[in-house]
This record gives sequence, structure tokens and C-alpha cells, in this order.
Amino acid sequence: MSIAKKVSLGVFGKNISYSLSPVVYDAWFNHFNISGHCSLIQKNMFDFEEVSLEFSKYYGWAITVPYKEKIVEWLKTHPSASWDSWVEELGVANIIKNKEDCVVATNTDALALGFFLSQNDFTEKLKFSKNVLILGGGGVAKTSEAVLKRIMPEQRSFNIYMAQRNLVGKDCKNNISLYDFKTMEKIGFDVIINATPMGTSRNEEHHVLTEISAVLKQNKGSLVIDWAYDVTPTFWDCWTKQEDVLFLGGTDLLIQQAAFAFEFWFGLVPPLFLAKQAIESAISKTEV
Repeated sequence: MSIAKKVSLGVFGKNISYSLSPVVYDAWFNHFNISGHCSLIQKNMFDFEEVSLEFSKYYGWAITVPYKEKIVEWLKTHPSASWDSWVEELGVANIIKNKEDCVVATNTDALALGFFLSQNDFTEKLKFSKNVLILGGGGVAKTSEAVLKRIMPEQRSFNIYMAQRNLVGKDCKNNISLYDFKTMEKIGFDVIINATPMGTSRNEEHHVLTEISAVLKQNKGSLVIDWAYDVTPTFWDCWTKQEDVLFLGGTDLLIQQAAFAFEFWFGLVPPLFLAKQAIESAISKTEV
């Protein structure tokens, strides 16, 4: 595939200097000889008019925290926007393409998680799971819940709970406080999904995860999915290795959802190993 003009991609979010997405996309640009570049667009607040002006400068956007839900509100104001069933169902989008005055959105987070959960190792673990705890209440948490329900329809009987900091105004039937460890212990969880930055060097709430991991260990938990990633191993990465618990980490999820995004933008299936090499190289430079 040949792309005549220079392609600009933007990663849009707040406090995202840690993001490795530009490293991944730039590696694939080089592989396909595409004249392109990916930049970070950091905004402390979501301004609809500013977003419209900024978006016109880019062929595509990767939306990250905390704007994956807010961007759908913006899409609904755009006269020629469209989106797929995931975005319609969840009100959450993370990838947008700007093409010939049309805006098209999708949720490759959902595609990536669904891809992994359809594999035998994860499917087998979920078959015997009774209770799932999702840490967080934002777009990634909602996406995780929806994928679990869609990818495992025969397992709808298992219970999914969300642990959040603020429960004011929310239906508390399956929502519990992030700090209510007694309730977590009483329920007992087989699967933990971390949809927060907890467990990384940019978050200091390791004590919370220590308490939650004790609950998982007590109930002989079988699976941890961690959307967070860092230049150093996350809390859950280290803990699952120590406890011999099946683990799906944020770096693998990042690469897979980015690959689906690259195919969505350009119709090209990128090599995953190049993304892994690029990330390892970027991390090694950071550590020096």
C-alpha cells in the first residue's frame, strides 16, 4: 500500500507522557515505508470546540484516559460521524479516523480483549470463574465488562463487580468501594481486571492492591488482566509471577489494540514483534 502524503496520528489524553503508543505506530510506519508520525496531544480538559479544531489536523486519533467516553459525546455533535456496535453499546471509543470530511470511530480495546479471551488458556480459566472484580469505573472498565459478557455468553451466570472510588449516584448492586476489602473478602473473586493506573510507578496506591491481591490469593484466583503498563513491571505483573497466576498485561493489550487500530486506519496488518522490539528499545533507553 502506498500513501502519498505524510500521515499524522495523535494520541489524545491527559497526563499521558508515559504513553508508548507513538513508539508502536512509528515502528509500523517505518516497516511499511509510510511517511507518518504519531504525536501526543495532552489536554487538561475536554473542550468541544478545541477538539474539533485539533482533530482536523490529523488523519487519526487514539483516545486514551480520561476521554474515551467524552469523545463519544463529541462524535454525536459531528454532522458526519459514524461508529460501530461497540461504541454504540458502550458509549466508549478509543480510535477515530478522519476521512474525506467523515469521522469514523471504533473501540479496539474491546477487540483486543476479546481476541485474548477467545484463546484457550483464558477461556478455560473463565469457565470455572464465579466472581470477577473490575477495578475502576471508566471507559476501559465498562469495555472490559461488556467483552466478558459478549465473549462468554454461556457464562453469563458469573457475577461481575466494579470497585470504584466514588459510588455517589451509582447503582450499588454490583458496585463496591475500592477500599471495602471486607466485602471483597466476603464475596471472593477468581478474576481481577485492573482498569486503573494502580500498580505503576505513576500511582502510589500499592497498599490497595496488596489488600486486593490477598483476597485473590485466599480464593485461589485464576486470572489477572492488567490494562496498566509501565517502563518497569507493574504490581500485578510481579504478583502473578510470584503466585503462578495466569496474567494478561497492559503491554500486550496495548500492542494488540494498536494493531487493530492500524488496520482500521490503513488496511494493513502490522507485525506485532516489531512493536514489542520498539517498546523494549524505548524502555531500555528510559532506564539508562
